[in-house]
Amino acid sequence: MRPNPANRIPGATKTLHETRNSLAGDPSKEVNGDAGDATTVNGAAVEAMPQNVTCTTPIVPNESQMSSEISNEQTKSARERLIVAAKELFHTQGYEATGVAQILTKAGVRSGSLYHFFKSKEELLQAVLDWYRDHLWPVVMWPIFARVTDPIERIFTVLQMYREALIGTGFTFGCPIGNLALELAECQPATRERIANCFNGWRQAIRQCLELAREELSDDVNLNGLAGFVLVVMEGGIMQSRSHRAIEPYDEAVAQLRDYFNRLMCRVEEPVRSVQRKEKKQ
Repeated sequence: MRPNPANRIPGATKTLHETRNSLAGDPSKEVNGDAGDATTVNGAAVEAMPQNVTCTTPIVPNESQMSSEISNEQTKSARERLIVAAKELFHTQGYEATGVAQILTKAGVRSGSLYHFFKSKEELLQAVLDWYRDHLWPVVMWPIFARVTDPIERIFTVLQMYREALIGTGFTFGCPIGNLALELAECQPATRERIANCFNGWRQAIRQCLELAREELSDDVNLNGLAGFVLVVMEGGIMQSRSHRAIEPYDEAVAQLRDYFNRLMCRVEEPVRSVQRKEKKQ
């Protein structure tokens, strides 16, 4: 059986620091590589980390190419600034409480730029949700995979990251996807679908950790269901701790999840111990 870790998982503070900086950063600084491809680790499929950065700009571009590259970069920069500004404001204030004028001011762009890229505030929200979906692995999962080798502890490092965010923000921090789900899922069908896709991405990421730990879990464990259970613990724990303005509800939920994992792994270890006891008697 795995020993219960202390409340603070080694390395989780740095992961939180890196993740929060990345979430607040400029997503226009993109890495081009094999990020969308899948690879395998111990026979299980996982998202691949980018191995290199590639440059698509010619070494010596001609004048028309230079003009096109500059124009594309300026266009991209304005669109990405709008997404970043909206993402931060929607998270801290909520969607309905955020006005278009606030987004424009924070992004440093004019209204014409907003409506050039997005037909409406709702369409901008959908772009924000696409950003969360696309950045789950590079912002959250890849740093954890690189720093934590044990697949089960990767899951609990994610949970520790959210624990520290709750404490660090005085329990005002909430999961941005969960917040939007509570606020908008019933009134915006297109948005609800994107929110569901974000949750599916989280479930798949947790399941990949479970796939890597398959030998430690009994064969009858439903990995997809267990991944969903982890997500429910995280979202429910965050919501209760925010409501109570205390970390205890979150800690209790995570402790129960840890105990459940320990029991699942005991079911695998017990037959081994039984064989060992029989061998000793002989």
